[in-house]
Amino acid sequence: MSSVMVPHFLFPFQLNGNAFAVIEQDTTQEVQQCVEILLLTPTDSRLVLPDYGTPETLFTQLPVNVSAILAKLNNWEPRAAVALTQTLNTINEMVSYIRVNVIGGTS
Repeated sequence: MSSVMVPHFLFPFQLNGNAFAVIEQDTTQEVQQCVEILLLTPTDSRLVLPDYGTPETLFTQLPVNVSAILAKLNNWEPRAAVALTQTLNTINEMVSYIRVNVIGGTS
């Protein structure tokens, strides 16, 4: 039996014995997970929420539009306080690294 009061599925889905792994809603781990899912979900991929997600074009144009990513995160995951940093690859100028740090949350 889990001690989680308000369970949310763990991402990626995992089985613990005969039950799915869960995390507690509104924990820092759950907020981080929601940020990750938002960034990995292409816009228009959810029929019920077509605006949810991140446009793939944000990651194909350099430099990456960090303010657009922050706007998406603020809109869809207001519980997260995030810091984004962008580093250009010194060997291949067609590559940029984006690091998203969730520096705060609701708990």
